[in-house]
Amino acid sequence: MRVDRVAAGVAVVCILGLTLATGPVGPLEIGTESGFEDPGTGTATVEVVSEPGTVALEQSEDGQDILYLSVSTARVTVSNVTGNPLLSYQIALDETGFATDKITSLGQTGEGEFELEIDRRTFRPQDVADVTEAELTLTLRGDEQVTLFEQVVPVERP
Repeated sequence: MRVDRVAAGVAVVCILGLTLATGPVGPLEIGTESGFEDPGTGTATVEVVSEPGTVALEQSEDGQDILYLSVSTARVTVSNVTGNPLLSYQIALDETGFATDKITSLGQTGEGEFELEIDRRTFRPQDVADVTEAELTLTLRGDEQVTLFEQVVPVERP
């Protein structure tokens, strides 16, 4: 019997055995998980330290015919994080259909005090001419969805 045939046969048996042992019904697990939980799962305790409350449309300083939408920051304290719950800070302008949010993964940031900010957006004045109010919402999305803060606030205009 030739040595190369024996070696090839042993290699095939090893590969087949390892494949069966680590497959879905096999007894071995080879650790394919990334270490992060699925987003939006788990729990956390979140306390709103500073409620958001200011929304403003501000004129461009360089003379362009655009308005900037700026939203005040919200400050929260996060503790008891399990899994990977998400914290969503959202603004909606109902008159325009515009809505955007900032999502923070608590499984990645961990515990502590955080400031949540929504990026400044630009609008043409005619697109937001009828906007007088904005809805601000802070929501924890995990095993359960919990609204931590929700308020309709006036929009300051130039």
